[in-house]
Amino acid sequence: MRKVLFAILLMMLPAFAAHAEKPAEVAPYIKAEHAYGEASLSKLMFHVYDAALWPDADPWSMSKPFALRLKYGMDFKGKNLAERSVDEMNDQSKLTPENEKDYYKQLAILFPDGKKGDTITAIYLPTKGTRLYHNGAYKGSITDTEFSKRFIGIWMSEKTSEPKVRKRLITKAGE
Repeated sequence: MRKVLFAILLMMLPAFAAHAEKPAEVAPYIKAEHAYGEASLSKLMFHVYDAALWPDADPWSMSKPFALRLKYGMDFKGKNLAERSVDEMNDQSKLTPENEKDYYKQLAILFPDGKKGDTITAIYLPTKGTRLYHNGAYKGSITDTEFSKRFIGIWMSEKTSEPKVRKRLITKAGE
């Protein structure tokens, strides 16, 4: 009987392992205990990141607070991540040259260089901006709400360059 129970437990393990645990930095802002949706992004043969969304709204809404956590599958340079982020925002909705420069400058400060397995968590508070954490440590905030919305829109906007990732994030686990 023990062997049967052990075998059942082993078969269930991947289902438990697949669900992201709620990061400690999310707890003060988001009540949800489990990720709403999860997704992975790979390009060519490279695993870029795993993403998990914790919203307080069901269904998810850009008008309600939520947390988005990215766990990177590769090393990255903070400045490259800042540049790519500005490009993504610009592709969704044209930025002014001043905004491009300002957004890059702010993100280059907020994004450290990272290693495979590092996490960046964005806590999106629609009327206050976005708080950013690297491996659970607070890095700073985007307080301009328009900039914040554009930044989080990289993943969550209907104009995202990765609509399959967005769809998986906003689809409640188990649906």
